[in-house]
Amino acid sequence: MFCKKCGIKMQEGERFCGKCGNDNELQQSDTKMESFTDKTRSVITVAKWLVSIIMIPFVIMTLIIIGANSMMAGMMFIILALLGVAISVAIYLVPSFIAHSRNHESKHNILVVNLFLGWTVLFWYGCLVWTFWKSNNKLGEVIQLLEDIKNK
Repeated sequence: MFCKKCGIKMQEGERFCGKCGNDNELQQSDTKMESFTDKTRSVITVAKWLVSIIMIPFVIMTLIIIGANSMMAGMMFIILALLGVAISVAIYLVPSFIAHSRNHESKHNILVVNLFLGWTVLFWYGCLVWTFWKSNNKLGEVIQLLEDIKNK
């Protein structure tokens, strides 16, 4: 028996991998997509963060409008512009943040695609879907097959 995540050989009946600590029993019942509750929990968390981040510039603009003098308004405009750039970059990299927080197997590939092709929006959404897609890692099965061929 081999670990579904790292491919190391395991003793028969072992539930957890000695190298990476992966729970192989859980992966047997869940082949393509992670459970609905995990996905929705992640999406809700990201949505909460996005709403919170998007509200900050509106609060700052309201403070500017309410009653700041011209010098203070100029400083607030600069702060607001920098904050807007930071928020835009954070939103642009949301798929990469999610992939990293979920420790996705392809998190580095998602980051590269997100950085260079995310501006097309189509690839941004593709990266977002990719972060929730669980790859069907068959490395252990391939190693087992190669060992069987070698033993024949």
